[in-house]
Amino acid sequence: MDTASINRRRTQLTYRMLVAEQRRTIRLLQQTMQPAQGTAEIAGLRVTARCTSAEPDLQIGGDWYLAIPLPGDDIVLAVGDTTGHGLAAAAGMLRLRFAMAALAAEDSAPARILQRLNSIVCRSGLAVAASAVVARYRPSNGELTSARAGHPPVLIAGPHGATALTDTGGPLLGVVENAVFDHTTRRVHLGEHVLLHTDGLHRRGQTRDDWTAGQSDRLRETDGDAQALLERLEYGASGDDACFLMAQRLH
Repeated sequence: MDTASINRRRTQLTYRMLVAEQRRTIRLLQQTMQPAQGTAEIAGLRVTARCTSAEPDLQIGGDWYLAIPLPGDDIVLAVGDTTGHGLAAAAGMLRLRFAMAALAAEDSAPARILQRLNSIVCRSGLAVAASAVVARYRPSNGELTSARAGHPPVLIAGPHGATALTDTGGPLLGVVENAVFDHTTRRVHLGEHVLLHTDGLHRRGQTRDDWTAGQSDRLRETDGDAQALLERLEYGASGDDACFLMAQRLH
């Protein structure tokens, strides 16, 4: 074997090693910054979530979720979707997720969280846009208040199916600096599920009503089992990143 062939093989081996190390690093970051899946009981809710990437080798994408307990036993639940996918979207996702978490700790009102996050994105000069939905749950009375920015609405699912909370919402984050975000409030009854998701779970051409009806059927088929439902979702339905959060009121 000549010297040129040996050098090529060494270069190829070095490249493969670098790629493998990059993938390990990305997986570690993904697990550190945002666990891909898991279940926890927080403030009387059983919370289960999963995010997937459109690029499986990266294991991290532009979608994120939050489940943050607050002083006084309230909890903030959120799901967001940075435009695009891959490393560029993941970088934007991390900035937005951490900023949203910090804002939620300061002020748990969903509409104000979105308003302040939108201002930060618009004034930062970051070339990023995102959709998001934020909900605050109050365990003392089961009250859920939500607001959204260019995002699918919160779903409430029970024995009689799933329904979307009605509100006018607001534009994508990072598009209109002085945007106004509406909110809606609804009581979550014992045993009901709160569902937050990104539109990466929608098949192309599928309406939100059709997707909601499909989740109603899946919940009945799985008898409300969160893990079983997670396994039945079509994470690659649109070829984009996807995220799903499910919270059931236990008491």
